[in-house]
Amino acid sequence: MSCTAARNAGDEDFVYQCASIPILDQWWWSVSPMHQQGRNFLARCRQSGHLEILFRDAVSDLFLGGCRFTGMETMHAVAAHGHSAAQYTVSMMLMLGDDVEAKIKGLETFRGLEAAGSLTICKLVFRDVIQGSWTHLRHVPVLNGENLVCVSHACPSRGNMGAIYHHQRYGRGWHVNDGDGGAAHIPCVHCRADYELILFVHLFDS
Repeated sequence: MSCTAARNAGDEDFVYQCASIPILDQWWWSVSPMHQQGRNFLARCRQSGHLEILFRDAVSDLFLGGCRFTGMETMHAVAAHGHSAAQYTVSMMLMLGDDVEAKIKGLETFRGLEAAGSLTICKLVFRDVIQGSWTHLRHVPVLNGENLVCVSHACPSRGNMGAIYHHQRYGRGWHVNDGDGGAAHIPCVHCRADYELILFVHLFDS
């Protein structure tokens, strides 16, 4: 009210791009009829290109009853802007699919995140978003033998990732940190990807 320059600066896109919004506040503002101002604020953040809000929207569309096509489109767009958790989600979804070329692209993205040491933080960010939702709304991705990345019958570790995951989770009590056990010691990158797919599906557990 007293400074036009400050008011105008506060309405710049970069301000809305950097706004820190807790996950629960975003969910509550989105569904509560009492929070029109909150919804208006979220809409302005989306318009400005707030990557974290767009990422959460994409997760909601993909796994919480929204439009899956829209969710995947948004996730790809957010990933293209360097959002590592979005890149992680895209890689998992591509590797879970049946298309061979998509699996290869997903594996390439996975390898890049693994090499950068980014997998743990990506999983934590994704888990925080999905765990902030109602359990009955979650559409858990399906993982079966046909989804597996490693198809080499000569690979000695092929087919053992489920046992390694359960030992890591139930034997050691921590299953997200890729730097602490898990499949990090497995030389086959395809098997490591299969381990991460198993872990990804279990991130939906309550």
